[in-house]
Amino acid sequence: MLGLLMAPLRSLALSLVLVLTASLLGGCGPIMSTVGIVRAERALQEAVAAGSDEKAPYPTELARNLLGKAREEQGYSSYDVSTDLAEQAQTLATEALAICREGGGVAPSVSAAPEPVSQPDETRALPSDQPVPPAEEDLPMGPEQPEPPPESESESESESESESESE
Repeated sequence: MLGLLMAPLRSLALSLVLVLTASLLGGCGPIMSTVGIVRAERALQEAVAAGSDEKAPYPTELARNLLGKAREEQGYSSYDVSTDLAEQAQTLATEALAICREGGGVAPSVSAAPEPVSQPDETRALPSDQPVPPAEEDLPMGPEQPEPPPESESESESESESESESE
């Protein structure tokens, strides 16, 4: 009699294990995405603490943007995309940290003034009696209008005949 009761319990236990396994596997996307985002956040925080905003601004800013996009995609339940973006952000933050530790960097110097742009010699060499051609910025924008086809001789003759008849 005990054997008869154990068979349904075994099938119930097996069903319960299958349901729990399926629900855990269905939750992998959000978990992996969250883990990726947390790792990227830590890498970015470490890079910023090492001075990556000044020494490696481009990879740092790109890592921030990718991390924000990873959070956004996670909000849309695009977990695979979110995980990929978080991994890219973590890689960039790690690169920024490496640049800081090497002592290199591409920070622009604020004190250096830009060099003035000189005009081409062509405009300076124009004689004073010739007008200066307009710059490209001064030209009208918009679609170019095709030129009307030239009038053929037969059309101009018929127009002149019609004008003389009306007079």
